[in-house]
Formats: sequence, C-alpha cells, structure tokens
Amino acid sequence: METLSKDTRIAAEEQITPLKVMTLKDWNADIERSILAEAERSFGASYLTAPQLRSYLVDPDKRMIYIGNEWSFHAISLLTIHEKGDAAIPEELKDAKRVGQRKITIVHPDQSGLGLCRVVVEKGERWFEDLKIPSFSLHWENASNGGLSMLLEAHDYEPQGLVSKPWFEDSLKRQFSCVVCGNPPCNCDATLYVRRG
Repeated sequence: METLSKDTRIAAEEQITPLKVMTLKDWNADIERSILAEAERSFGASYLTAPQLRSYLVDPDKRMIYIGNEWSFHAISLLTIHEKGDAAIPEELKDAKRVGQRKITIVHPDQSGLGLCRVVVEKGERWFEDLKIPSFSLHWENASNGGLSMLLEAHDYEPQGLVSKPWFEDSLKRQFSCVVCGNPPCNCDATLYVRRG
C-alpha cells in the first residue's frame, strides 16, 4: 500500500469534491435513498434505518463523512462517540472517558477502487485524533471489505481478536436481516479493532 505524506493526503482529499461532514442543510431524500439502498445491499434489510441515518445529521456526538453530490453518494463513513460506561465500549477501552466508534463505512460499487474509502476513513480518524480519544471498529470480515482492515491497521488500529456474533441480539431486537444469514438472528462474527489514541 502506497504511503503518502500527511500534506499530500490532505491535498488529494481536497481535490475530491464534495467531501464534507454532512449536515441537515445539505440533506435531501435522494441522498437518503441512495445511502439506505446501498446499506441494504451491503449489510441487509433494515440494518441501517432512515431515523438512524438522520441522527448523524443532528447529534453532536455523531459524524457523517460524505463524498457525493446532491442526488447520490459515492462513499460514506458513520462515526459516533460513546461516553464512559456505555455498553458498546469494548473491555479494552473501558477506562477511557470517551471512545469513538467507526460504525459503518460504505463505498458505492460504481466508485470502488478510486481511493474513496481511504479518504472517508482518514477524515473520520482526524475527528477522533482532534478530540484526542481512542476508538474502535467491529470489522465484519467478508470478501468485499478486506481493504478496510488494512486501512484501520494503517491508522494504528490493532486487531484484538474475533468477537462471536456481535449483532445477534441487535438483529433480534431490531429485526434486521443479514446479507449472509438472512432473517434474524445474525450469526456473523467480527474482528475487533482498537486504536488506543
């Protein structure tokens, strides 16, 4: 994997238009539909819902990194911050006051191979770094997202091992289907990646 200086990466990022932290004033139904359709194709029906997606526009502890235009997205990364004691925080980071989580990263298949995943990942990592907080990601290992694990490791995330069925309970509670397992429950495993900050 090619290593670029930070200045070169930022310059390259600024040439990709429009890269932005999505806000409510930028939002419209076409963008929402395109993101939800790709999330369903990538993860399963109802894994990401419209209310969940919209929460990234208004909650100050959430961030939506977006590359696209006013009618469709090219790449997106959803990030959130958890306060100490939140059940979502892995044991490895339980003593931290605040912890960032990379929830979802999706690149539209028509935009694959253009480096957009790297751009949205790096923009999100800068948010966590600016806040000086550790972060984690549960990385579902499958043929279509192997590159994300390399990007995480390039940003000092360390694999902590396999987490057995992390979406099992949530899939039953929210009744989302999985592209691998079908109807709930989701029996997929994931690798936990941690960046200690």
